[in-house]
Amino acid sequence: MVTETPKQLSFFANGVWADTGRSVGSPSEEAAVGLAHNTLLTPSETSSYIEKAKTHGQPTLGTLFGIDSDNLARAGWGIVFTSSTPNWVKDELKPLIDFRREQCQGLCTVFDGESAYRGESCVEWLAGRGGSLRPVDPAVGIPYYLLIIGSPEEIPFEFQYLLDTHFAVGRLDFENRGEYLSYANKVKRYEAGGLHNAGTVAFFATSHESDPATNLFCENVARVLARDYKARLCLKNNGVHGVMELFAELATKAALADLLAGPSNFPSPSLVVTGSHGMAFREDKAIEANQGAIVCQDWPGWGNPPRRSEWFGAEDIPHREHGNGFVWFLFACHGGGCPQFTDFPSVSGQREQIAPRAIVSNLPKASLSRGGALAVIAHVDKAWAYSIRSRGVGIQLQSFRDVFDRIMAGHRVGAACDQFDYSRAVLSMELIETMSAIAYGKRVQPSELADLWTARNDARNYIVIGDPAVRIRTDLVT
Repeated sequence: MVTETPKQLSFFANGVWADTGRSVGSPSEEAAVGLAHNTLLTPSETSSYIEKAKTHGQPTLGTLFGIDSDNLARAGWGIVFTSSTPNWVKDELKPLIDFRREQCQGLCTVFDGESAYRGESCVEWLAGRGGSLRPVDPAVGIPYYLLIIGSPEEIPFEFQYLLDTHFAVGRLDFENRGEYLSYANKVKRYEAGGLHNAGTVAFFATSHESDPATNLFCENVARVLARDYKARLCLKNNGVHGVMELFAELATKAALADLLAGPSNFPSPSLVVTGSHGMAFREDKAIEANQGAIVCQDWPGWGNPPRRSEWFGAEDIPHREHGNGFVWFLFACHGGGCPQFTDFPSVSGQREQIAPRAIVSNLPKASLSRGGALAVIAHVDKAWAYSIRSRGVGIQLQSFRDVFDRIMAGHRVGAACDQFDYSRAVLSMELIETMSAIAYGKRVQPSELADLWTARNDARNYIVIGDPAVRIRTDLVT
């Protein structure tokens, strides 16, 4: 009897097992199809995605028409504590809260005490405060920019994903005293004009032999966007004053350390874009410390467990007491964090446990607390190529271009990332419609359904780590 090997998805994840040097793999087509059939969206989720799809294209993005999402006095800002947030955390964040309250001119809300998060679903939490999953009107009582405080164990990733459909959401999750205060002071110092940027977009992308994942990002995303920005340097008012390229053999661990540290006598880039494999560990202690660390070009490739000298983790983030602020787009498996149970099943179709608990990865947290990052845009769980290439269409970089252009033009990060939220909403609606058609007898190829289900989850899992209201100050470019 011949056993048929399960068909794998058409795209590869950007991740490497630390103990084997092999790919973290992809679920089988059959497993993805099975989960797609069991994916049930609540009526609130469905209506939220419909609203998102209908209102996309308005110049105000997630807010009501006429409300400038970049003006905090119009869009508002809020911070979400849990009912058990320690007082020392609140005390360390007070400088940031006071700073935002002054900017918001009354549209600043601290969700604490009776209004704190208490384990509700996203829909329940909004309803209890007079809001809903609709285009945002801050006058209703919930500001557009919302900063979640706490781990994904305390406030789940799923809460953040759905809230971010219409609101601009970020998260901070530090363990040690002094880290929240350090971040708050950095944001204040940067926005007050105490730091400067070079107006540069810096690209760092590894490219390993016989590695479709890193080759795709390096050749079809990083190099293409770098060429585009260089071609636009002669244009005025495009927000880009320089392009830095660290591709393939130049994308070493030492080069990344220098990039994130920045020369002591020269401003840092405004936007840092990195694309690589993310490290995946099996031991709880290593997962907590280094899940999502960046595999650099120093690594010789498949089948070689990456040595410590070949990957860049939280401990490698340089201390920058007076560092310049930048936004970091980090494309790698687990770059932003990981759930306790993966959203992308194994070949068997089971949602296997990949971490002792849901975590935000230490690498972006270290860059926010002691490095130069103002915000990090990264992926939870495995990162796929679905945001780069679509089945039957080819390379699609519109989302990346839109997000990066908005960041460089000085838009606030949470609003600049709205294109990712729109992509997620459209894919969710396509999945709903496809499942409905199947229920009425339409024949859909398993590969098509598997790719659609995975692409939807891939788009959903981008998050902002840091205050979603931060932005690159174009008036500080030197």
